Amino acid sequence: MPTIKEEQIMTILMSLIALAAVALAVWLFLELRKAKVQLLEHQSHLTAARDNMSALQVARSELKEKLADSEFHLKKAHQQNQAAKTKLAQLQKHAERSQDELDAKDAEAKRADAFSRPDMKGFTARLDDEIKRALRSKKKVTVLVGEVDHRRAFDAQYDEDGREKALAAMLEAVGDVLRRAGDYAARVDETRFAIVMPEADGSIGRQFADRIRKAITSLCLPLPSAPDTDRVTVSIGVTTVPPTRLYDTTTVLRRAEKALQAAQQKGHSQIARTVDAA
Repeated sequence: MPTIKEEQIMTILMSLIALAAVALAVWLFLELRKAKVQLLEHQSHLTAARDNMSALQVARSELKEKLADSEFHLKKAHQQNQAAKTKLAQLQKHAERSQDELDAKDAEAKRADAFSRPDMKGFTARLDDEIKRALRSKKKVTVLVGEVDHRRAFDAQYDEDGREKALAAMLEAVGDVLRRAGDYAARVDETRFAIVMPEADGSIGRQFADRIRKAITSLCLPLPSAPDTDRVTVSIGVTTVPPTRLYDTTTVLRRAEKALQAAQQKGHSQIARTVDAA
């Protein structure tokens, strides 16, 4: 049988074991409680994360809608910008056409004014300017002088008003032929006209003279009393001024008139060209 001392030891051991069991139970309880708290915290964090994810998805959807709306407005603005550019281009073209029309009307008005009455002084001044400009630019200038053939028959066929209308039609035909920039035509006598053509040699002048001659003939202005034709015609003299020295207008016009006389001596609707001045 165990002794009293052994019983005491056994009691103490049992007490220690009981205390250890209680301590273990308390520790386990505390750990379980701690784990539970941590689990609750994790669940709370998970819920917060889910809420944040939902908020992010909502924000993403809103951002996507705003982006689509911005793209729509940007596309619309681009279309409006393109439409504005197209409209501006149309307005610019219209303005250019209007300016061209105004320029054409102004040129037509100037041409009509130049043809409405003899203006040898104005033509001489223009010719002098072109000769000086040609000398500076080292370019030739060609001068044409034309006159109605059969002057007596023309005066007999038409009264004053009829002559003016016929001359207006002829000079309008001259203006229609002259399409080069800088070319200038004017009436210099009752039935005579003159043309200055900058930067043109004698061959170009002769080509234009031939076109003018044909254009006036094609008007079919009646002249039944003429000896060798039934319509109004013109003869044209051509002379060219080289850029070698400053020629005076009197000399140049005299050369053109000499060429005109040579053309008239050949008959009606003729062209003659002088040898280029030295």
